Amino acid sequence: MESREYGLEFLPSATRDMVEIARYIAVELKNPIAANNTAGELVEAAENIPGFPYANPAYIPIRPLKHEYRKLIAKNCIMLYRVDEARKLVTVSRVVFARRDYDRALE
Repeated sequence: MESREYGLEFLPSATRDMVEIARYIAVELKNPIAANNTAGELVEAAENIPGFPYANPAYIPIRPLKHEYRKLIAKNCIMLYRVDEARKLVTVSRVVFARRDYDRALE
């Protein structure tokens, strides 16, 4: 039987988001241990998506977007990703603090 597992990639914007979140926790909040733990948990959460990419709810924006995004809440952050069925690929597009306006993040 053919594997249905999807590949995983991070857009540069998602990588920057995760680095910025970790930097904020380490430098601004002066908690490098929490920053390291948060970074690890965000990566682990993303690595679990390809097993069941449609398990997380679709993000319903106020205005239409080019792609359908799904959202995963992890460590007070929202990970926004899309699924490309043709390529069997999950693309993590952004990782934002839960209180941030994610419509702006996806522009």
